[in-house]
Amino acid sequence: MFYNYNNQTQYQGYQQVPMNQAPVNYAPPPATNKLYVVSVEDAIARYASPNSVMLYVLQDESAVIEVATDPQGRKTHRVRIMADPPAREEVKSDDFVRRDEFDAFRAEMKKIYEGGNNS
Repeated sequence: MFYNYNNQTQYQGYQQVPMNQAPVNYAPPPATNKLYVVSVEDAIARYASPNSVMLYVLQDESAVIEVATDPQGRKTHRVRIMADPPAREEVKSDDFVRRDEFDAFRAEMKKIYEGGNNS
């Protein structure tokens, strides 16, 4: 007698039903583009697809406008000013107190404080 263990049929008392999982809908990654505009209102008025971030550069000023559109199509904007960092001033060593001067000052202040409490 021959038993077919490797190639069993579906007629063994029950039928196997494949398990289907529901597909997961992921939002697409945001798209980014850079365009020149005249004003902030111009940047907001331009079309942007849902779930995208658009960077607009003002033509006359050194500013960047970031317009983010959420999956429902609502827009938010953020204006960033591009500027050079301020120059750092040179620090002179004469501006600081040496440790021995500080210890002398602390001892003098301690005398004054203790003298004030004893009176």
